[in-house]
Amino acid sequence: MPVVWIGLAGEPTFDARYWVCGLDPDPVFSEQYWEHGWPLVYLRRHVVNEESAFYRVDHGFLKFTGVRLAADMLISAVILGAAGYVLWAPAKSAALRGFAKFSLRSALAGVTIVCLAAASYGNAWRQSQYELAVGARLEQLGHRVQYGRSGPRWLTRLFTRDSEWVTFRVMKEFQLFEEAGDRDLEIALQAGLKDAAHLQELHLGDSRITDDGLARLLAARRSWSIEKLSVDRTPITGQAFVGCRSLDQLEVIWMNESKCTDAGVAAVSRLPGVTFLNVSDCPVTAKSIDYALEMPKLRKFVAFYSSIVAADGDELRARGVECLPEDNPEFVDVFSESSASDPFAASEFFDDNPFERSSN
Repeated sequence: MPVVWIGLAGEPTFDARYWVCGLDPDPVFSEQYWEHGWPLVYLRRHVVNEESAFYRVDHGFLKFTGVRLAADMLISAVILGAAGYVLWAPAKSAALRGFAKFSLRSALAGVTIVCLAAASYGNAWRQSQYELAVGARLEQLGHRVQYGRSGPRWLTRLFTRDSEWVTFRVMKEFQLFEEAGDRDLEIALQAGLKDAAHLQELHLGDSRITDDGLARLLAARRSWSIEKLSVDRTPITGQAFVGCRSLDQLEVIWMNESKCTDAGVAAVSRLPGVTFLNVSDCPVTAKSIDYALEMPKLRKFVAFYSSIVAADGDELRARGVECLPEDNPEFVDVFSESSASDPFAASEFFDDNPFERSSN
């Protein structure tokens, strides 16, 4: 039962309640992220304004990977099969030796499991201590760091991430200080940013970094789990993404008020997991729509204050992609039932800086 639960049950990785100042003190907006699978994550769920549970695999906005589910089930079957063989194969001889005695095979299997579990737990603790030290160095350099909790997934499945002894503090978000340049980014990399294995959001907006600096960052990172990237109000054109093949988990990109061109959108279109792209107030044309059509998972394309007009996005809308601007744009009620189905519908109506929004 523990093996099946670890392999298939869900785990809440983020749970937040938001309030609106001056209104009823009760929470008016809730948000949850769930993950299913071990050792791979085959299902991610995003639930808005509803409560979910460990077994609600059909609940919320879903990101499903069938290959990972098959791999997880195969690994679980191997573990169960090996355990069954170790425990029951020598059943007859064990019965002759006595009820409370174990075979040498069982003892070796038990010691191996304990050693592997201890190594996994110790590695998570060591990585946490390292990332806390890296975060302290980055903060001394003037950057901003936000922390979250993480631990061995097999352990957090059985218990909860709220337990101090189960999870440890790790770096989840990083933001360059304003007006930082390529040299400052290089110093941050040398300070340990490239080794932050749990980093999920990277905010480089309002800085002076170039495509060369961003390309060095993408090449230097050793473990990519980045899901959100913002380079708004920077000289970035998008050429840093050319040939980049290590961003499979990147879903959300803010490039508004940058120097992103059609060629930059073409480079972004080759990233397999992007669901949201904002190129507002950028020198892009209707050609970018053609590149957006090549993005298999795109759900929202935003291009306000550009040469792209509402009619240019008709083909995107026909495919179910929300494309802004529209002919008759209406204010999206971020707390309504309809907007809850779109995890990024509220993005345009919060503060432009996503780091400020998440930290609040």
